[in-house]
Amino acid sequence: MDSIAVSNATNESFSLYLPNSYQSQKSSAIIFVFDPAARGRVGLAPFVESAEKYGIILVCSNNSRNGSFEKNFATADNLFKYVFKTYRVDVGQMYLAGFSGGSRLATAIASLSGQFSGVIACGAGFSPNPAHSPSFNPFLYAAICGVEDMNYQEILANQKYLTKLKFKNTVFSFDGGHQWPNTREINRAVDWLFLQNNTGTISQFTKNLIAKSFESEYRLTQLFLGDNELLFARENYKRILQTYPEHFGLDSIRSKYKELINSEPFEAASKNRLEALKRELQIRKKLFNKLESDLNSIEEINFNWWEKESEKLHKMERKRHKEIKRMVARVRYGIMAAIYEKRFSMPELIENTHYKNVVQSFRQMLYGN
Repeated sequence: MDSIAVSNATNESFSLYLPNSYQSQKSSAIIFVFDPAARGRVGLAPFVESAEKYGIILVCSNNSRNGSFEKNFATADNLFKYVFKTYRVDVGQMYLAGFSGGSRLATAIASLSGQFSGVIACGAGFSPNPAHSPSFNPFLYAAICGVEDMNYQEILANQKYLTKLKFKNTVFSFDGGHQWPNTREINRAVDWLFLQNNTGTISQFTKNLIAKSFESEYRLTQLFLGDNELLFARENYKRILQTYPEHFGLDSIRSKYKELINSEPFEAASKNRLEALKRELQIRKKLFNKLESDLNSIEEINFNWWEKESEKLHKMERKRHKEIKRMVARVRYGIMAAIYEKRFSMPELIENTHYKNVVQSFRQMLYGN
């Protein structure tokens, strides 16, 4: 259902998905989803398979979007009050999810409220406001991020931060950019959350479902190995060892994991990624400081300077290994995202012809189209 009115608010609505197993008299797990552009149906679509598998109610706001956190907190509060009044919800199985700015909002709500069991954070980490960051209200945290996403380094840093705070957390990396993850990646994250939190009314979460989840993750690890995506394989092996019971043959997997991380190809892949991450920080410091200055005086942008820097990125992409190529993709997308986001602080730019030309010029330099 695409547009259900929030009766306790003015001009607010949400999209709803009820699984086939839904019974109004029984408590159900729920995932509140936040899309950065307030697209309810878009936000719910990748979660539908998991909703059917676990009997989850899905809710996505048609009003919450990138912008003021305070405004979005108020919108979310109206939504929560209406949903909790209207549907029977299992308070031990309440989750938040979001993409990009919606991910930051979901994490902020979980951190401040202490009422949710877990978060699926897609393509972005925490709110820029430190008061919104996870601290003393522990919850499960599953991050999903493409390795070409401009926020990938942030996701990796957040993983270390959450581990230090003893939050149960994991990262699902995939070969892609800044986008809503597909159904497969969402299913993996939801499986992980329910494996960590298989209490409450989720009685259908049986040994059989755990076995199917394990088989799927193990099979995917073999595909990663076959595709020479050794860093993805290591990530998966490590998560399997941390997540599943010993009777799934974890001794054998430990041996394979040790064999992988001690192999020369893996050491080379790790070295390449470390090189790319370090290089990215250097490049971003140079380019983004310049970009911030230029966007404050768009009439005076020195495009000759940017063309030279863009050509350097093209050369790196052509001559180096795939981790450098992925790094270049992250930098490019980050530049374009910063240019687009400038409109939030300066709405008058939306109809500004020169700004539109700036956007097109940067797109041409960075992508050739």
